[in-house]
Amino acid sequence: MNWPMGMWSATVDLPHGTATVELGFFGDGTAAVWTGTGTASGTGTWTSTGAGRFAYRLVEPLPGGCVVVNQSGRHAEDGFSSSGTTQVFDHSGHLERWSATRVDAVPLRTRPGAGVRSTA
Repeated sequence: MNWPMGMWSATVDLPHGTATVELGFFGDGTAAVWTGTGTASGTGTWTSTGAGRFAYRLVEPLPGGCVVVNQSGRHAEDGFSSSGTTQVFDHSGHLERWSATRVDAVPLRTRPGAGVRSTA
């Protein structure tokens, strides 16, 4: 596998709790996140930034705005970890809030959307 291409089960550490999502990184440089519907809830891009390192950006539409996730990741023994920011914008593009976020992920062994849950 060309790392990090593939499907990942990820735990996202947020200020108000944790969430489990599924992430996909594809050969054409696109990325997607599944948060429980079985359909991708957000899309974006990823790029290699060096040996075992990459960056990704995801945008998740919300009623009245969107969430933008920017992360820098690195290969870990059995998956990857990344850190960066999550920003929430209103429908006019004004930043409403942001937070530092961390993601830890392992390879996904089921179909997308099958194992998503949130404790937030």
